[in-house]
Amino acid sequence: MIRDRSLPPTATLATLAGGLLLGIAVLWPLVAGAFLVWDDAPVVTVGEAGWAAIASRTGLWSLAVALAALVPGLPTGALLGRAILRRSTNWFLCSLTLLPVCIPGYAIFWCWWQSVGPGTRFGSWAIEQGLIVPVRELVLLVALASWSWPLVAWSIAISLVTRGRAGTTLAALDRADRTTRSLLWLRE
Repeated sequence: MIRDRSLPPTATLATLAGGLLLGIAVLWPLVAGAFLVWDDAPVVTVGEAGWAAIASRTGLWSLAVALAALVPGLPTGALLGRAILRRSTNWFLCSLTLLPVCIPGYAIFWCWWQSVGPGTRFGSWAIEQGLIVPVRELVLLVALASWSWPLVAWSIAISLVTRGRAGTTLAALDRADRTTRSLLWLRE
């Protein structure tokens, strides 16, 4: 018997939509950037920092955002993973944890900045004290961590779901004490 291996119409439509999104999100800016590189217009630079300074600052910002995203992401991921393992999860609520990733990072920064930036009491105080630059950088760190914590949470949840539980199951069958089973659970 010969099976029909063609894609269903919904899969074809999803593939076309994905290709269109790829074209808009990746290829369009790539082509526009290429035109900017080949253009003879004068380039406006903000500072004269070298590549090492830029790379180290970028690395430090990435590390700071990753560590800040661990704070809400680690416990949330553990709760998500346990709920999925117990099959006692509400998938609608789980999908809501992905909502910050759907919002652009600059929009989250803008919302935070509107609540503490210039024009607010705290923002006016920060301007008077000369602290507006550190406040802006702290708000940026919080905004980027607010955007990226679901990536941490779902990575933790998936690792909890996919790792093997054979050792703890066998220890329970062998009537091992609670301490031994807990140590095995941590090791797996």
